[in-house]
Amino acid sequence: MASDAPTLLLTRPLLQSERFAKLCRDRLGGVSVIVSPAIQIVSTAEAVDLNGFEGVVLTSANGARALWSVAAVAGMRAWCVGERTAEVARSLGMRAISAGGNADALVDMLVRIRPQGALLHAHGARTQGNVTTRLRTAGIRAESKKIYEQIPVPLSDAARACLESPKPVLLPLFSPRTALLVGNQAGTAIAPLSIAALSQPVAEAWSGPTPRQLVIAERPAAPNMLESIVALWTALVS
Repeated sequence: MASDAPTLLLTRPLLQSERFAKLCRDRLGGVSVIVSPAIQIVSTAEAVDLNGFEGVVLTSANGARALWSVAAVAGMRAWCVGERTAEVARSLGMRAISAGGNADALVDMLVRIRPQGALLHAHGARTQGNVTTRLRTAGIRAESKKIYEQIPVPLSDAARACLESPKPVLLPLFSPRTALLVGNQAGTAIAPLSIAALSQPVAEAWSGPTPRQLVIAERPAAPNMLESIVALWTALVS
């Protein structure tokens, strides 16, 4: 790998970053990767009783893992925002269905299917889309339960050094909060930044230096983010 090849800086929580790093290495060969989570996932709930609920609503893979740690989820129906969340839920023993998109797609799916029993939306301290409120407005019985916190974490020394060098940096951003947190810590960055944002709101939340390139994924999903990173990489090394 050429010494001036871009570095991939991953700032998602550790498990997600490690998974995305593998996907990128599979596509880009020996890409240099720095993992520096900007958020740490910390469970906040005591035991959660799912008796009386027809199913759970999950808007992140972190929510699936956090719920598994505090509730008997085996065999539980899980309505999931996207395929990755559904994959994690299935691996934990849930009968998962993916809405294949964002919170809007999830709400639309549930309104269309109209489960008869009560649903529990298990989520983090910060959640988007007003899912529980919109389900209730549509006449679906839904409760909301915060089961984890997303604690800000300073960027690592390696990540800071990467941003403060002249070598190009590829920076995928998966959430508005991460975009804001990383941007606030990247004020002195001199590295030419190529940013791939999951969505327009994520791009708008970026608070750091103006990137050399900024692309928004065609759909808010990891495969589309991977394609964005591959396109940015190709443009930089060609």
